[in-house]
Amino acid sequence: MSEIGIRKHLKMIVINAVIVILAISFLVFWLNTNKSDTVTTMPMNTSPVVMAHRGYHVNAVENTLGSLEAAAGFKPDYVELDVVNLLISKNVDTKYLIQSLDWNTVLKVNELAPEISAGFIALNRAFDINNAGIDFISIPSYDVAKDLLSHKDVTNKPIYVWTIDAEESIEKVFSEGASGVITNKCNEAITIRDQLKNTGSIK
Repeated sequence: MSEIGIRKHLKMIVINAVIVILAISFLVFWLNTNKSDTVTTMPMNTSPVVMAHRGYHVNAVENTLGSLEAAAGFKPDYVELDVVNLLISKNVDTKYLIQSLDWNTVLKVNELAPEISAGFIALNRAFDINNAGIDFISIPSYDVAKDLLSHKDVTNKPIYVWTIDAEESIEKVFSEGASGVITNKCNEAITIRDQLKNTGSIK
């Protein structure tokens, strides 16, 4: 097998091992969005994003096309989807963010496929927060995230918090500078974000 063939094969193996895919909404080709096809890591100091957790399961079964289509009606920035897939084989490797609990998987994805934004699901602060091999940080619950959010100067990487559903929690996370939330209430999160933007509380 040629070096190029080996590299592609390794990419397939690594990406197939990733547990969670954050399907960048711009909602994939068939959700008929009007957003750009070019996806990059969310820069700091921009409006926080809303990620629909497993689609919108109020109107459909989560992690299904129906739940993705239901979420699309609210126009969230991202849709989170729990799948294991071969992204490159579908030619959508630049249309997704991925995240994993496994530190080495994230670093390997970044090494073999730097065109894919890869983030680390951090259960605590015991990791190299500024490692160039991770593109963003995903933190499960505000309790773990609040210390990091209060010291945002320690990193320039986007910080996403999940799964945040209570209105007061969504508002708090946005107000304290998170780059986005993953939520089952994408409709409410979008409303809260827009209200905070209108009042100048966030950009």
